[in-house]
Amino acid sequence: RNAVCITADYRAINATTISVLNSNRIKTPDGPLDQITGFGYKTETEGQLSVQLAGVPVAAPYWIIKLGPVVNGQYQYSIVSDPIRYALFVLARDPQEFAEKYDKEVLSYLEGEKFTDFENKPME
Repeated sequence: RNAVCITADYRAINATTISVLNSNRIKTPDGPLDQITGFGYKTETEGQLSVQLAGVPVAAPYWIIKLGPVVNGQYQYSIVSDPIRYALFVLARDPQEFAEKYDKEVLSYLEGEKFTDFENKPME
């Protein structure tokens, strides 16, 4: 989809619901802005959410499969996938700090977990 400068903003609405704002630029850092909003809902299983994005007819499973270290009360990164491991998202609070401190650890973890197929391998 030619997305660059991708961000995801999640905010707690209440104990079971978060708002979602996914943003990116198209092709270049100063390209057109593309955004989609939605909501995430807790499921009965800890670490698993159902995410409904605007204009998307079906909610998507959103499984947090690994959390990074906690600094100042916040996880520094999270790794998210789905039940069939098709999607892969590595969400970092600070991309530069992530690259310096956690990138190698996360890439090793993902390789060990077989996130190596064309569809789900990590990319920058």
